[in-house]
Amino acid sequence: MSGPYRIVVALSERAQEIAQLLEAEGPAVVTVVDPIDAAAGSVRTRAEVLVLGTAELDRIAEARALHPGVRVAVLAASPVLEDAVRALRLGAQEFLPVDSSADDIVAAVRRLADGHRGEQSKARPRQTVLAVGAHPDDVETGVGGILAAHRAAGDDVTVLTLSKGRREGGVELAWSEASASAAVIGARLLFEDEPMAFTSLLSAISRHVDQVRPSIVYTHSRHDRRQDHRVVHEATVAATEEIPTVACYQGATGTTSFKPTRFVPIDAVIETKLRMLSSFATRGPRPEYLAPDFALAAARYWSQFGHGAHCEPLEIIRESITAPVSPAGLEGIGSENTHTGELAIV
Repeated sequence: MSGPYRIVVALSERAQEIAQLLEAEGPAVVTVVDPIDAAAGSVRTRAEVLVLGTAELDRIAEARALHPGVRVAVLAASPVLEDAVRALRLGAQEFLPVDSSADDIVAAVRRLADGHRGEQSKARPRQTVLAVGAHPDDVETGVGGILAAHRAAGDDVTVLTLSKGRREGGVELAWSEASASAAVIGARLLFEDEPMAFTSLLSAISRHVDQVRPSIVYTHSRHDRRQDHRVVHEATVAATEEIPTVACYQGATGTTSFKPTRFVPIDAVIETKLRMLSSFATRGPRPEYLAPDFALAAARYWSQFGHGAHCEPLEIIRESITAPVSPAGLEGIGSENTHTGELAIV
């Protein structure tokens, strides 16, 4: 896994001070929550480490039940042997005085985070993801959050953009904006400027599929008002017949015929998606669908069919259990299949 450590601090005292210390020593995304919200907060943020105090020892069992695998550090204001023994029996992995040196606290939390990542890397195969879009920002609008989650899970992500689009600036600006967006999550960018015709698109997509050798492919839905989006869908499906998993995202010009069957929670990466979208339309008029409130509203709407507060919807064309459409191994976050009602751990 890559990216900043994900840490939740749920202390009754000195919470902000500890959070600032951990962030300053980084790289870390630290969320401070009320101790009563410790378990839910660790689930919501996909925390790798939960930092509690001795007054919150009863929260350990709840957190580990809701978010299996989370590592727990206990910072004791007045450390006593009985609390240390109880904390370790409940499942904490570290117990140290809250007035320990900054180096000791940071080292303890990093050990736990690294241990969590090591376990996760053993528990799941690393996926190779290819996301195909007709124009700059198509992929990011449809599955920007899912791609960010894949990268957080350690998967390789490649974005294939097939034309420069219609906005001003030409190929140079289109490449610059798409590169900036890909860099937000550390994805690889492949850029073409192909005619929107089936034969040429099929050739280009097939070439990149052979090069990338993805296990998962995301592309446009055929339920879209724009013909070029529909042609990209058809060409991608034809070029990926041997790929284990193929799923379709909702574009900004999707129709009411779009019928998703999977809703992937993106709460932990919604801000990352907004940063990706902010890379586009840096010149000229800015489309409404790139506005943060629009993206948030769309993700909020789809969450009513899944879990969490924000979801991205997908139509599943084909899915292998060895290459799930959402990042396996991120325990505690789920996506719901509307055909079966099953909760898929992602």
